[in-house]
Amino acid sequence: MVRKVNICILAIMSIMMTAFIISPVAAVDTTPPGSITSLHMNSRGTNYIDWGWTDPTTSDFNDVDVYINGVFKANVPKGTKHYRATGLAPSTSYIIGTKTVDNTGNINPIMRTNTQTTKAAIATGTIRFITIGDPHLSSTTSSDQNKRLTKIVNLINGRSDVDFVVVVGDIVSGPTTSRYSVAKTMLGKLNKPYYVIPGNHDISGSSISMFNTYFGPAEHIENLNGYQLIFVGIKGSTTNYEWSFDYSKADKTKPTVIFNHGPVQPKVGSTSCASSRGSYFGYACDMKPQVDSFTKLLGFYNGHVHVGDNQVIGGERYVTQDNIGGYDGKDGDSDYIGYTKIVDGVVTYSLVHY
Repeated sequence: MVRKVNICILAIMSIMMTAFIISPVAAVDTTPPGSITSLHMNSRGTNYIDWGWTDPTTSDFNDVDVYINGVFKANVPKGTKHYRATGLAPSTSYIIGTKTVDNTGNINPIMRTNTQTTKAAIATGTIRFITIGDPHLSSTTSSDQNKRLTKIVNLINGRSDVDFVVVVGDIVSGPTTSRYSVAKTMLGKLNKPYYVIPGNHDISGSSISMFNTYFGPAEHIENLNGYQLIFVGIKGSTTNYEWSFDYSKADKTKPTVIFNHGPVQPKVGSTSCASSRGSYFGYACDMKPQVDSFTKLLGFYNGHVHVGDNQVIGGERYVTQDNIGGYDGKDGDSDYIGYTKIVDGVVTYSLVHY
Protein backbone atom coordinates (compact mmCIF):
# COMPACT_ATOMS: atom_id res chain seq x y z
CA MET A 1 0.00 0.00 0.00
CA VAL A 2 2.83 2.36 0.87
CA ARG A 3 4.51 1.59 -2.43
CA LYS A 4 1.39 2.56 -4.40
CA VAL A 5 1.10 5.90 -2.56
CA ASN A 6 4.75 6.74 -3.25
CA ILE A 7 4.26 5.96 -6.91
CA CYS A 8 1.26 8.34 -7.04
CA ILE A 9 3.23 11.10 -5.36
CA LEU A 10 6.09 10.71 -7.80
CA ALA A 11 3.70 10.83 -10.74
CA ILE A 12 2.07 14.06 -9.52
CA MET A 13 5.45 15.71 -8.98
CA SER A 14 6.54 14.67 -12.46
CA ILE A 15 3.45 16.27 -14.00
CA MET A 16 3.99 19.49 -12.04
CA MET A 17 7.62 19.73 -13.09
CA THR A 18 6.69 19.10 -16.71
CA ALA A 19 4.04 21.84 -16.60
CA PHE A 20 6.56 24.22 -15.10
CA ILE A 21 9.09 23.46 -17.80
CA ILE A 22 6.71 23.97 -20.75
CA SER A 23 5.19 27.21 -19.35
CA PRO A 24 8.10 29.69 -19.13
CA VAL A 25 7.50 33.13 -17.59
CA ALA A 26 7.02 35.92 -20.23
CA ALA A 27 9.92 38.39 -20.60
CA VAL A 28 9.34 41.77 -18.91
CA ASP A 29 9.56 44.85 -21.20
CA THR A 30 12.06 47.26 -19.69
CA THR A 31 12.95 49.23 -22.82
CA PRO A 32 11.62 52.83 -22.82
CA PRO A 33 10.33 54.51 -25.99
CA GLY A 34 12.34 56.96 -28.05
CA SER A 35 12.31 60.69 -27.26
CA ILE A 36 10.26 63.33 -29.01
CA THR A 37 12.01 65.49 -31.62
CA SER A 38 11.68 69.02 -33.06
CA LEU A 39 10.47 70.57 -29.79
CA HIS A 40 9.52 74.16 -30.68
CA MET A 41 7.15 77.06 -29.91
CA ASN A 42 3.92 77.24 -31.92
CA SER A 43 2.66 80.52 -30.48
CA ARG A 44 2.79 82.68 -27.38
CA GLY A 45 0.96 85.51 -25.69
CA THR A 46 1.23 87.50 -22.48
CA ASN A 47 -0.16 84.58 -20.44
CA TYR A 48 0.47 81.43 -22.47
CA ILE A 49 3.04 79.51 -24.52
CA ASP A 50 2.08 76.70 -26.90
CA TRP A 51 4.82 74.15 -27.67
CA GLY A 52 4.79 71.52 -30.40
CA TRP A 53 6.89 68.46 -31.23
CA THR A 54 7.16 65.29 -33.31
CA ASP A 55 6.19 62.02 -31.60
CA PRO A 56 8.70 59.12 -31.57
CA THR A 57 8.10 56.24 -33.97
CA THR A 58 8.48 53.59 -31.24
CA SER A 59 5.56 51.16 -31.67
CA ASP A 60 4.53 51.02 -27.99
CA PHE A 61 4.88 54.79 -27.36
CA ASN A 62 1.91 55.96 -25.28
CA ASP A 63 2.24 59.54 -24.01
CA VAL A 64 4.52 62.47 -23.12
CA ASP A 65 5.04 63.60 -19.53
CA VAL A 66 5.21 67.42 -19.56
CA TYR A 67 6.96 69.56 -16.96
CA ILE A 68 7.02 73.36 -16.76
CA ASN A 69 10.01 74.75 -14.88
CA GLY A 70 10.56 71.30 -13.40
CA VAL A 71 6.99 70.84 -12.13
CA PHE A 72 4.91 68.02 -13.62
CA LYS A 73 1.86 69.35 -15.50
CA ALA A 74 0.25 66.73 -17.76
CA ASN A 75 0.32 63.42 -19.62
CA VAL A 76 -0.11 64.33 -23.29
CA PRO A 77 -1.47 61.36 -25.29
CA LYS A 78 0.20 60.02 -28.41
CA GLY A 79 -0.85 61.98 -31.51
CA THR A 80 -1.60 65.28 -29.69
CA LYS A 81 1.89 66.66 -30.42
CA HIS A 82 1.53 69.93 -28.52
CA TYR A 83 1.00 71.40 -25.07
CA ARG A 84 -0.30 74.86 -24.16
CA ALA A 85 0.86 76.21 -20.82
CA THR A 86 -1.61 78.82 -19.57
CA GLY A 87 -1.86 81.20 -16.63
CA LEU A 88 1.70 82.40 -17.18
CA ALA A 89 3.17 85.79 -16.26
CA PRO A 90 4.08 88.37 -18.95
CA SER A 91 7.73 88.85 -19.95
CA THR A 92 8.74 85.66 -18.15
CA SER A 93 10.85 82.73 -19.37
CA TYR A 94 9.49 79.19 -19.03
CA ILE A 95 11.18 75.85 -19.64
CA ILE A 96 9.17 72.93 -20.94
CA GLY A 97 10.55 69.49 -20.14
CA THR A 98 9.31 66.29 -21.77
CA LYS A 99 9.79 62.57 -21.12
CA THR A 100 8.18 59.84 -23.20
CA VAL A 101 6.31 56.86 -21.71
CA ASP A 102 5.35 53.52 -23.31
CA ASN A 103 2.30 51.28 -22.86
CA THR A 104 3.82 49.38 -19.94
CA GLY A 105 4.93 52.48 -18.05
CA ASN A 106 8.58 52.59 -19.04
CA ILE A 107 9.82 56.21 -18.93
CA ASN A 108 12.61 57.50 -21.11
CA PRO A 109 15.05 59.17 -18.66
CA ILE A 110 16.14 61.73 -21.29
CA MET A 111 14.28 65.01 -20.79
CA ARG A 112 13.94 67.16 -23.90
CA THR A 113 13.65 70.88 -23.04
CA ASN A 114 12.90 74.18 -24.72
CA THR A 115 12.92 77.68 -23.22
CA GLN A 116 10.59 80.47 -24.35
CA THR A 117 9.47 83.84 -22.99
CA THR A 118 5.90 85.15 -22.82
CA LYS A 119 5.07 88.44 -24.49
CA ALA A 120 5.24 91.67 -22.55
CA ALA A 121 2.02 92.96 -21.07
CA ILE A 122 0.47 95.77 -23.06
CA ALA A 123 -1.21 98.32 -20.84
CA THR A 124 -3.54 99.88 -23.37
CA GLY A 125 -7.22 100.35 -23.88
CA THR A 126 -9.75 98.67 -26.12
CA ILE A 127 -10.38 99.05 -29.85
CA ARG A 128 -13.09 97.34 -31.90
CA PHE A 129 -13.30 97.46 -35.66
CA ILE A 130 -14.88 95.96 -38.76
CA THR A 131 -12.83 94.98 -41.83
CA ILE A 132 -14.46 94.83 -45.27
CA GLY A 133 -12.79 93.07 -48.18
CA ASP A 134 -12.73 94.21 -51.82
CA PRO A 135 -16.16 95.77 -52.55
CA HIS A 136 -15.33 96.50 -56.24
CA LEU A 137 -18.10 99.09 -56.35
CA SER A 138 -19.54 100.17 -59.67
CA SER A 139 -21.22 103.46 -60.56
CA THR A 140 -24.56 101.61 -60.76
CA THR A 141 -26.12 101.75 -57.32
CA SER A 142 -28.37 98.77 -58.13
CA SER A 143 -25.44 96.43 -58.78
CA ASP A 144 -25.02 93.42 -56.48
CA GLN A 145 -21.83 94.64 -54.84
CA ASN A 146 -23.32 98.05 -54.14
CA LYS A 147 -26.37 96.42 -52.54
CA ARG A 148 -24.08 94.30 -50.41
CA LEU A 149 -22.19 97.31 -49.11
CA THR A 150 -25.50 99.02 -48.30
CA LYS A 151 -26.49 96.02 -46.16
CA ILE A 152 -23.12 96.15 -44.41
CA VAL A 153 -23.41 99.88 -43.68
CA ASN A 154 -26.88 99.36 -42.19
CA LEU A 155 -25.62 96.47 -40.05
CA ILE A 156 -22.66 98.46 -38.72
CA ASN A 157 -24.82 101.49 -37.98
CA GLY A 158 -26.99 99.26 -35.78
CA ARG A 159 -24.07 98.10 -33.62
CA SER A 160 -22.72 99.96 -30.61
CA ASP A 161 -19.59 97.80 -30.30
CA VAL A 162 -17.70 99.19 -33.32
CA ASP A 163 -15.19 102.04 -33.02
CA PHE A 164 -14.17 102.28 -36.68
CA VAL A 165 -14.33 100.52 -40.05
CA VAL A 166 -11.55 99.63 -42.51
CA VAL A 167 -12.00 98.76 -46.20
CA VAL A 168 -8.88 96.77 -47.08
CA GLY A 169 -8.60 97.89 -50.70
CA ASP A 170 -10.35 97.71 -54.08
CA ILE A 171 -13.16 99.96 -52.98
CA VAL A 172 -14.02 100.42 -56.71
CA SER A 173 -13.74 98.11 -59.71
CA GLY A 174 -11.66 100.74 -61.53
CA PRO A 175 -10.64 104.38 -60.92
CA THR A 176 -13.35 106.65 -62.33
CA THR A 177 -14.87 109.73 -60.76
CA SER A 178 -18.38 108.27 -60.98
CA ARG A 179 -17.39 105.09 -59.10
CA TYR A 180 -15.43 106.98 -56.48
CA SER A 181 -18.33 109.38 -56.02
CA VAL A 182 -20.74 106.52 -55.41
CA ALA A 183 -18.29 104.86 -53.00
CA LYS A 184 -17.79 108.08 -51.06
CA THR A 185 -21.54 108.61 -50.76
CA MET A 186 -22.18 105.05 -49.58
CA LEU A 187 -19.44 105.05 -46.95
CA GLY A 188 -20.49 108.53 -45.89
CA LYS A 189 -23.67 106.97 -44.48
CA LEU A 190 -21.67 105.18 -41.79
CA ASN A 191 -22.18 106.58 -38.31
CA LYS A 192 -18.64 105.49 -37.34
CA PRO A 193 -15.24 106.69 -38.54
CA TYR A 194 -13.92 104.73 -41.50
CA TYR A 195 -10.64 104.26 -43.35
CA VAL A 196 -10.02 103.05 -46.89
CA ILE A 197 -6.69 101.73 -48.13
CA PRO A 198 -6.02 101.56 -51.88
CA GLY A 199 -5.87 98.32 -53.84
CA ASN A 200 -4.72 97.48 -57.34
CA HIS A 201 -8.17 98.14 -58.86
CA ASP A 202 -8.22 101.57 -57.21
CA ILE A 203 -5.16 102.72 -59.16
CA SER A 204 -5.34 100.45 -62.22
CA GLY A 205 -4.02 102.42 -65.21
CA SER A 206 -4.00 105.56 -63.09
CA SER A 207 -2.08 107.26 -60.28
CA ILE A 208 -3.01 107.37 -56.62
CA SER A 209 -4.15 110.98 -56.95
CA MET A 210 -7.81 110.16 -57.68
CA PHE A 211 -7.98 107.86 -54.66
CA ASN A 212 -6.42 110.55 -52.48
CA THR A 213 -8.99 113.08 -53.66
CA TYR A 214 -11.81 110.96 -52.24
CA PHE A 215 -10.21 108.93 -49.44
CA GLY A 216 -6.61 110.10 -48.98
CA PRO A 217 -4.02 110.23 -47.82
CA ALA A 218 -3.47 106.64 -48.82
CA GLU A 219 -0.48 106.14 -46.48
CA HIS A 220 -0.82 107.30 -42.91
CA ILE A 221 -0.60 106.40 -39.21
CA GLU A 222 -3.38 106.79 -36.67
CA ASN A 223 -3.06 106.40 -32.88
CA LEU A 224 -6.07 105.23 -30.91
CA ASN A 225 -6.32 104.16 -27.25
CA GLY A 226 -2.63 103.29 -27.09
CA TYR A 227 -2.52 101.43 -30.42
CA GLN A 228 -0.70 102.40 -33.60
CA LEU A 229 -2.73 101.83 -36.76
CA ILE A 230 -0.72 101.77 -40.00
CA PHE A 231 -2.43 102.15 -43.37
CA VAL A 232 -0.20 101.12 -46.28
CA GLY A 233 -0.46 102.45 -49.83
CA ILE A 234 0.17 100.92 -53.23
CA LYS A 235 1.98 102.01 -56.37
CA GLY A 236 2.74 100.57 -59.79
CA SER A 237 1.03 99.55 -63.00
CA THR A 238 -1.44 96.87 -64.05
CA THR A 239 1.40 94.35 -64.34
CA ASN A 240 3.66 95.35 -61.45
CA TYR A 241 2.29 96.56 -58.12
CA GLU A 242 4.33 97.45 -55.03
CA TRP A 243 3.42 98.36 -51.49
CA SER A 244 4.17 101.95 -50.47
CA PHE A 245 4.87 103.19 -46.94
CA ASP A 246 7.74 104.88 -45.09
CA TYR A 247 8.21 102.57 -42.11
CA SER A 248 10.84 104.87 -40.61
CA LYS A 249 7.94 107.04 -39.45
CA ALA A 250 6.45 104.24 -37.35
CA ASP A 251 7.19 103.39 -33.71
CA LYS A 252 8.47 99.80 -33.89
CA THR A 253 7.95 99.27 -30.13
CA LYS A 254 4.31 100.33 -29.90
CA PRO A 255 1.33 97.92 -30.06
CA THR A 256 0.57 97.96 -33.78
CA VAL A 257 -2.02 96.84 -36.30
CA ILE A 258 -1.16 97.06 -40.01
CA PHE A 259 -3.69 97.29 -42.85
CA ASN A 260 -2.54 96.58 -46.41
CA HIS A 261 -4.26 95.38 -49.56
CA GLY A 262 -1.94 92.39 -50.21
CA PRO A 263 -0.82 89.56 -47.88
CA VAL A 264 2.60 89.06 -46.30
CA GLN A 265 2.02 85.49 -45.08
CA PRO A 266 1.42 82.31 -47.09
CA LYS A 267 -2.14 81.09 -47.04
CA VAL A 268 -2.93 78.06 -44.90
CA GLY A 269 -1.24 74.94 -46.27
CA SER A 270 1.43 76.80 -48.26
CA THR A 271 5.03 77.63 -47.41
CA SER A 272 5.68 80.53 -49.80
CA CYS A 273 3.72 83.78 -49.80
CA ALA A 274 4.29 84.60 -53.47
CA SER A 275 3.84 81.10 -54.85
CA SER A 276 0.77 80.41 -52.75
CA ARG A 277 -0.93 83.56 -54.01
CA GLY A 278 0.44 83.66 -57.54
CA SER A 279 2.87 86.34 -58.72
CA TYR A 280 -0.01 88.74 -59.37
CA PHE A 281 -1.15 88.40 -55.76
CA GLY A 282 2.29 88.41 -54.17
CA TYR A 283 3.23 92.08 -54.45
CA ALA A 284 3.19 92.63 -50.67
CA CYS A 285 5.12 89.50 -49.68
CA ASP A 286 8.43 91.36 -49.59
CA MET A 287 7.06 93.63 -46.87
CA LYS A 288 7.53 90.82 -44.33
CA PRO A 289 10.93 92.05 -43.03
CA GLN A 290 9.36 95.42 -42.22
CA VAL A 291 6.43 93.72 -40.50
CA ASP A 292 8.76 91.51 -38.46
CA SER A 293 10.65 94.56 -37.18
CA PHE A 294 7.73 95.48 -34.89
CA THR A 295 8.21 94.11 -31.38
CA LYS A 296 4.50 94.34 -30.53
CA LEU A 297 2.73 93.58 -33.79
CA LEU A 298 -0.80 92.45 -32.91
CA GLY A 299 -2.34 91.96 -36.34
CA PHE A 300 -1.93 92.33 -40.09
CA TYR A 301 -5.11 92.69 -42.19
CA ASN A 302 -5.40 92.48 -45.98
CA GLY A 303 -7.73 91.58 -48.81
CA HIS A 304 -6.83 91.23 -52.49
CA VAL A 305 -6.94 87.46 -52.98
CA HIS A 306 -10.71 87.01 -52.46
CA VAL A 307 -10.22 83.92 -50.28
CA GLY A 308 -10.31 84.46 -46.53
CA ASP A 309 -7.58 83.35 -44.11
CA ASN A 310 -7.26 83.73 -40.35
CA GLN A 311 -3.93 82.60 -38.90
CA VAL A 312 -2.12 83.17 -35.61
CA ILE A 313 1.63 82.86 -36.14
CA GLY A 314 3.98 83.47 -33.24
CA GLY A 315 1.16 85.17 -31.34
CA GLU A 316 0.47 87.60 -34.20
CA ARG A 317 -2.80 87.47 -36.11
CA TYR A 318 -2.81 87.53 -39.93
CA VAL A 319 -6.23 88.02 -41.53
CA THR A 320 -7.10 87.95 -45.21
CA GLN A 321 -10.58 89.36 -45.57
CA ASP A 322 -12.79 87.69 -48.18
CA ASN A 323 -14.31 89.88 -50.89
CA ILE A 324 -17.87 91.18 -50.76
CA GLY A 325 -17.98 92.06 -54.45
CA GLY A 326 -16.77 89.92 -57.34
CA TYR A 327 -15.15 91.57 -60.32
CA ASP A 328 -16.89 91.11 -63.66
CA GLY A 329 -18.51 87.96 -62.30
CA LYS A 330 -15.15 86.20 -61.96
CA ASP A 331 -15.20 85.77 -58.19
CA GLY A 332 -17.70 84.46 -55.71
CA ASP A 333 -19.01 86.92 -53.14
CA SER A 334 -18.59 86.42 -49.41
CA ASP A 335 -21.52 87.02 -47.07
CA TYR A 336 -19.16 87.82 -44.19
CA ILE A 337 -17.14 90.73 -42.88
CA GLY A 338 -14.56 90.63 -40.08
CA TYR A 339 -14.93 91.84 -36.49
CA THR A 340 -11.88 92.42 -34.27
CA LYS A 341 -11.71 93.33 -30.61
CA ILE A 342 -8.37 94.13 -28.95
CA VAL A 343 -8.26 94.48 -25.18
CA ASP A 344 -4.90 95.16 -23.50
CA GLY A 345 -3.12 93.70 -26.50
CA VAL A 346 -5.21 90.51 -26.67
CA VAL A 347 -6.79 90.09 -30.12
CA THR A 348 -10.02 88.22 -30.83
CA TYR A 349 -11.38 87.89 -34.35
CA SER A 350 -14.66 86.56 -35.71
CA LEU A 351 -16.73 86.61 -38.89
CA VAL A 352 -20.00 88.53 -39.03
CA HIS A 353 -22.78 87.53 -41.44
CA TYR A 354 -24.45 90.51 -43.07
